[in-house]
Amino acid sequence: MVIFLYGPDSYRIRAKAREIKAQFLKKYSGLALRHFDLTQEKDREDFLDFIKNYSIFGDKKLAIVEPLSLLDLNFKARIQEAIDSLDLNFLIIEPGIKDEKGVKAVWKFLLEPSIKIQKFDLLSESQLALFIRREAQVAGLSLNPKITDYLIKTFGSDTWALHNEIEKMRLFPDLSLTTAQNKENVFALVEALVSASLESKPFSLSRLEKALIYGEDAGAIFNFLISEVRNLLLAKESPQKFERLRLHPFVIRKIKNRARLFKLEQLKNLYQKLGDFDIAVKSGRLNYDDCLTSLLVAKR
Repeated sequence: MVIFLYGPDSYRIRAKAREIKAQFLKKYSGLALRHFDLTQEKDREDFLDFIKNYSIFGDKKLAIVEPLSLLDLNFKARIQEAIDSLDLNFLIIEPGIKDEKGVKAVWKFLLEPSIKIQKFDLLSESQLALFIRREAQVAGLSLNPKITDYLIKTFGSDTWALHNEIEKMRLFPDLSLTTAQNKENVFALVEALVSASLESKPFSLSRLEKALIYGEDAGAIFNFLISEVRNLLLAKESPQKFERLRLHPFVIRKIKNRARLFKLEQLKNLYQKLGDFDIAVKSGRLNYDDCLTSLLVAKR
């Protein structure tokens, strides 16, 4: 069996992968489970050994493999050969491929009827409301429509940020959502990170640090920081595309005005740095507190 999960919504892809993994573990008591991150050279070597030494007489096996898009043709051929010839269960995760055209550019055979495919597109506003309600139910929370609407307007289709914000409400029920003051502090952090030093905004940054010390969720702040930089970058690089986002007109005007303060290359560099931190968090190498601390300390 081959299960292929792809699309731009990486949070829901990860959630589905966890669900499938749990189903396999429940069904097969002697399941041999291996997870291969193919961006790592050691994992690529281990995966080739895994399929080379596979035996049909052993325990049931599930190989979780990701990603596909960065692999060379020779390695892709080895994996396709294993999928075609071995009675081995594959769960292939590829958040880097956004649509069917992208799948065809990587591995066309993954669109064949024998492959179990699920695509995870970005959610519409009504779908986001349902997603938030379900995430809140899992967290044991009941959110009123005003909070749901606030979350959608603030975080849009960023399901990682929405999940983190709901998790924050579960862990710290006495704390409010990320405050307007902290959002201003996040923008001060953006402004400082793309400037030569932090000297211009010491008070705002101090408040941000205090917010972390007194319990403000680091994940929520980090995701808002990524969202802010992403919006600034889009507003700077492609104003027409940015205006088509489902954001309040006031928010669009505010971000476009702020984007004029930065150079495009500065925003690209910061967004790349945040992306690297985000990958490190989601792979378990860092936590959000580490990332924010690194960002604050790096410019001091």
